[in-house]
Amino acid sequence: MSTTDLKARIGAHIKARRIQLGLSQRELCRRAGLGSSFLIYIEKGEQSLTVPNLVAIGAVLGRSLDWFVKEDIQQRRTENR
Repeated sequence: MSTTDLKARIGAHIKARRIQLGLSQRELCRRAGLGSSFLIYIEKGEQSLTVPNLVAIGAVLGRSLDWFVKEDIQQRRTENR
């Protein structure tokens, strides 16, 4: 899996959960302490995230750090068998 694919998948997870919770991009950024336009690029898969930013976003979304990459880890384990 490429870095671009991983960024796109993480962005899609964030967007889906944000919408599920009824949060705007601006509100999620405010609660996570991030710049208001930051999430636009994350959800498009155009921006990488640092671990502290993932933790902050996860806290607002009610998700742990592993939630962002769980599918990717499982896929790699399957491929390595």
